[in-house]
Amino acid sequence: MNAAQSFARATANHQAGRLKEAEQDYLETLKADDRDADALRLLAALYVQANRPQEAIAFFERAHRADPRNAETLNNLGVALRNSGRLEEAADRYAQALQIDPHSAEARGNLANAHYERGNALIAPKQLDEAAAYFEKTLQLEPGHFRALNNLGNLHRAKHKPEAAVPLYRRALAVKPDYAEALVNLGTALRDLDHLDEALECYRQALRLKPNDINTIINLGTLLQQMNRHEESVALYNDVLRVAPHAAEVKWNKSLALLALGNYREGWALYEEGIACGKRGAQPFQSRHWNGNRFAGRLLIWGEQGIGDQIQFLRYAALCKELCGEVFVWARPTLAPLLKNCSYIDHVAADPGENDFDCHISMMSLPHLFGTTLENIPSAVPYLFVSDEARAKWAPKFAGVGNFKIGLVWAGNSRAGQLDAHLIDRRRSLHLSLLQPLLDLKGLRFYSLQMSDAAGQIEECGLRGRIEDFMPEVNDFLDTAAIIENLDLVISVDTSVAHLAGALGKPVWILSRYDACWRWLRNRETNPWYPTARVFGQKEAGDWEGVVEKVSQTLATRVRS
Repeated sequence: MNAAQSFARATANHQAGRLKEAEQDYLETLKADDRDADALRLLAALYVQANRPQEAIAFFERAHRADPRNAETLNNLGVALRNSGRLEEAADRYAQALQIDPHSAEARGNLANAHYERGNALIAPKQLDEAAAYFEKTLQLEPGHFRALNNLGNLHRAKHKPEAAVPLYRRALAVKPDYAEALVNLGTALRDLDHLDEALECYRQALRLKPNDINTIINLGTLLQQMNRHEESVALYNDVLRVAPHAAEVKWNKSLALLALGNYREGWALYEEGIACGKRGAQPFQSRHWNGNRFAGRLLIWGEQGIGDQIQFLRYAALCKELCGEVFVWARPTLAPLLKNCSYIDHVAADPGENDFDCHISMMSLPHLFGTTLENIPSAVPYLFVSDEARAKWAPKFAGVGNFKIGLVWAGNSRAGQLDAHLIDRRRSLHLSLLQPLLDLKGLRFYSLQMSDAAGQIEECGLRGRIEDFMPEVNDFLDTAAIIENLDLVISVDTSVAHLAGALGKPVWILSRYDACWRWLRNRETNPWYPTARVFGQKEAGDWEGVVEKVSQTLATRVRS
């Protein structure tokens, strides 16, 4: 059989899906001419189909050397590189393809995607701007390029501009109404803008197109949780887990819904599985994980996730101390000075090495390890304490102040580099001006406990004389705790300061968004984690005015009494 015959048989077998036979025929063709660009290119495409990425890359590179001016080969090589995680090299190949064929919408779209992925992963505005330029050029050449429209929408959402993303997704769907991915993205952008009912319909349409798509189900479930419809989200996740029992991200989302419903026994068990899907961050140690058994050695408890989480779960260190010889705690540096005042903590570790402990465990794993339910939460307060030195430093600033003293926190950390976290912060934070009804009450003295840029709202609102602000003098949470010790009440949105006040055993009123964090149990007024806390939750999404009105009325009654 000559080369032409083996090539013809190769393409026939390839088209018929007989990949093994086609591979042998392509290789037979290349024995006659190892620079046959068509055979090299098609064999590389076969390896892509067969999920053999390294061989695909090798043969696309050989095809490129055999035919250096073929833009399609370069574009396909870029795709293979990208699928192997070699994003920088992929971008270079797409760019080379465009130099050969400037009108290739596919290569331009792929290059834009590469810039977008690089920028999104690195939070690099330069790459995102480059991606936008390529998407826009693609749309100039082909206005109905639905993938470019969808991806440009993704880029705008990544830049925290969901309002710019929505019309692009709609344009993509006008071209391709059954484009399920664009429907999901449209739903997510609408969710960002708090158009929750519209978002719900988008996700449901996408599921009608792809009934078993895990990504769509996760988005729908997350939206139901945001709408405070946790029972529906659990039922949805259960349906998925019956057919895909190892879907790690579904288990993670279900755990949060169960915790919000107070189903701690099952919720904590699933929460523990969040480690496997990366939802609980990097695990610093891979061995010697503590199983809860009594032992005489050194236990390292390490801080996971945010400072508020660490403050909430430090209470378990006291239980650990009853089972271990020594308790080491590795927490955020700003917490360390405060923790040194806890009798149940033997050492506060700045950067522990492998030889500094015998066993270790994350703080966030302790509720599961101790079998925590709503009925047995270790809720004794205070479990954090102010040192005598810090008390002496801060008490004089409050000497002689006879009014009822209230600390205020109205905003969290915006976390601009993390889109989902940024959107949650936007829902949990309010502008200081909305607290004016509280500030108008007589007989009260207000103190700012606000960190971050939001502290500038004191000046912006002309409240410098109405709210005392010592926070520029604060170095860490020990200083903040010493200030709180001198107050009669803390009023805070859902931030680390709310946890700190609760852990100190001080009265704290928590202003909570409608889609409350699981720990506030759907904004139940009292909270089993903090006996001195009272939760004032939104009755409707975004209704801070209603929350502030209730707080103001309650505060006025309390002061009069």
